Amino acid sequence: MTGILTAKEFKLLEQVEAHPGERATQRDLASTTGFSVGSVNKLVSSLSERGLLDKMALTEEGREA
Repeated sequence: MTGILTAKEFKLLEQVEAHPGERATQRDLASTTGFSVGSVNKLVSSLSERGLLDKMALTEEGREA
């Protein structure tokens, strides 16, 4: 189970999904979301641990979230 997404997590996943096949850097995601690079780093780590991101790409579970 992936649990409930925060608004920041959802926004980050939206940005990753908006560019399928591209591997955005954390700096790119920070720029497009308006989050700090540190925040993006924490979000990416959390989403990866929950199985929603893998190598900066959405997993099937991430798409369903």
